[in-house]
Amino acid sequence: MEKELIFNLLKERGLNASMIARSLNVTPQAVHRVISEGRGSIRIVKAIAKVCDKDHKTLFPYYLREKTSKEKTEKQVLQKELDAKLAPFAQEA
Repeated sequence: MEKELIFNLLKERGLNASMIARSLNVTPQAVHRVISEGRGSIRIVKAIAKVCDKDHKTLFPYYLREKTSKEKTEKQVLQKELDAKLAPFAQEA
């Protein structure tokens, strides 16, 4: 679903991201990020879906999309390159 629809579902129930965050002991930004960007905790996804009386897979289909093997491999390569570039800084800590 689109983020506006999710925010409207919450509003219809008298809820907002801050209220959910308080109940889950997370920041409002964490809840907002899940709704707006599809990033964050599956626990938050499921909590939002529960209060909206929706299945989390229906409410957040983009969030649960599995990455392809190619995407995973590309990310691993980028991570290794980043690790190599930042290694001197990691040892300073």
